[in-house]
Amino acid sequence: MSDEDNMRITPQTPLDFDMLITEPVWGKQEVSKELKSRLLKFYSKTELITDEEGNQTQNPKVIEESLWGLLGSYTRDMRLANLSNKPWNNEVDYVGIYLNLANDLLQAGYYRAFVVAMTRVATKLELSQSKNGFLRKRINTYTQETSHQEVEPPKKSLFGGSKKK
Repeated sequence: MSDEDNMRITPQTPLDFDMLITEPVWGKQEVSKELKSRLLKFYSKTELITDEEGNQTQNPKVIEESLWGLLGSYTRDMRLANLSNKPWNNEVDYVGIYLNLANDLLQAGYYRAFVVAMTRVATKLELSQSKNGFLRKRINTYTQETSHQEVEPPKKSLFGGSKKK
């Protein structure tokens, strides 16, 4: 591995930090070369070439397609969504169904249908981010969770050793 592969980005501003924690790497170049080389699809395509005299010859070509790049449809907007999981308005399942459908269509090569399914996903995600001003209120808010648990100290005998149970 070269130094470029191990390069670490240090955020300079709070905005840089926010971008780093919300930026996904699905489908981007930031994966190991070994993984990218395993996720390649090769197929052959034959072109007909016509010369000046009108003779046609077949010219076979090998085409390489990156399967990892197909995951670029996952965006940070998905992580920032405020989807509800209530029985009467189950946005999580709705988005999940259309997202799975979109990815199946993309892998099958139905690009127009993929765009239609992704618009369904984008509509729900964008509307959920504006729900009750969710994103505006939460974007620069850091939360901390704490939990408390009472642990009883082990019982000791009169002379300091632990008491047998």
